[in-house]
Amino acid sequence: MAVLAGLLFAVFGVVPVAADNPWSTGLYPFSYYNYTTIPSANDVRFLPYPDTDTRLINLTMFNGTGGMNAVHISDSDERNTAVLYGEGTETDSTTDTFYVTDTGGRHYQDNIILLVGVASSNDDERQKIAVDIDASGYNWTPHTVVNQGPFEGEPVTASTDITITKDDYATDAEGGVYQNWKFAPNPNTPMYCGQDMSSTDSANLFNWTAVDLKMGIISNTTYWDQLNNNGTVKVDYNVRRTDGGDLGGNETRIAFNMYAYNRYTSQGVNQTLWLNRVYAYGEDPTGSSGWLVHLEP
Repeated sequence: MAVLAGLLFAVFGVVPVAADNPWSTGLYPFSYYNYTTIPSANDVRFLPYPDTDTRLINLTMFNGTGGMNAVHISDSDERNTAVLYGEGTETDSTTDTFYVTDTGGRHYQDNIILLVGVASSNDDERQKIAVDIDASGYNWTPHTVVNQGPFEGEPVTASTDITITKDDYATDAEGGVYQNWKFAPNPNTPMYCGQDMSSTDSANLFNWTAVDLKMGIISNTTYWDQLNNNGTVKVDYNVRRTDGGDLGGNETRIAFNMYAYNRYTSQGVNQTLWLNRVYAYGEDPTGSSGWLVHLEP
């Protein structure tokens, strides 16, 4: 399957770079937008088979769009299906909270990974942006029986605090990587809801990195109301400049997307098949969710 429009772009000339796969493909000969190993800003909790590098995450999204209806990004942890499905949130708030939620039939996800993208019309601004992430939730030892869970024993409260800077952005042989798409089962998938995929403006071309939150979601009603934030993953973020200066004066976007990993599944062991659905400008927004910080001049 050819990638029609989701190739990597250079920031200044807005010229496509070589179409060679910049990422390590995994066990199957799928394209790099849906089956690949990507770098992480922190050590991962579960090593991505067959890799042993603790800073790599293996995405295994080879089941079409089926993995997009279970996990979401919401502005609330309220136990209400409509709320848990979330929406495409766009905000100018540099300090806020969102929740990673689950409405799928499995009733749990073993581990959540964030994909954080940073774009700006001004490259100097882009290089000075820091994103502080303070995530809280639960982790557990995955059950060894396929789709049996969510855990053996009790879940344990967990937290992940990390600051993302330009030093964490993915790179290739040419330097920093800029792209307007996220890794998904389909090519040319937007980084945020309502994105104009025809735009090659630098404010729509993202540096990015992955963050392993090292915690999962529990939506099983047996445990739900006994847990903080109803078993969701709570993510507090703060966007700032590393030099202490004021943000603003440029068009800047910080996009948050998520992927869910499960240890034992009917699709195999160590699968990262689930992700939040997003839509491009002009497409049907039904079932989509995401979080975008959009700062305008």
